[in-house]
Amino acid sequence: MKFPRSFICHGREERCFHVRGETFPICSRCSGFYFGIALGILFSLFFGTPSVIYLFILTNVSLIPLAIDGIMQEWTSYESNNNLRFGTGIIIGVFIGMDIFWLLFLSL
Repeated sequence: MKFPRSFICHGREERCFHVRGETFPICSRCSGFYFGIALGILFSLFFGTPSVIYLFILTNVSLIPLAIDGIMQEWTSYESNNNLRFGTGIIIGVFIGMDIFWLLFLSL
């Protein structure tokens, strides 16, 4: 089944997880990203967030694995796998989730 491109994910079938012959509608990196956001919000809810400057630094540092993976795929013949994409999505998602929590509840 071919999924349309949307604002939540490109949905390229070869980059989506497949379970029992069914294809997830969003790619593995976006799955990790959205899961990571939920984890980051829950983590912040129970344990709090670091100070805003540390959170800013951590969020930017967490982009490095995602950027390396993306740049390597774009500029070389390297092709990432779905597990790595999911992992890099979780890494940035957790800190974006913490950022969202901070913006919604602590910045007021």
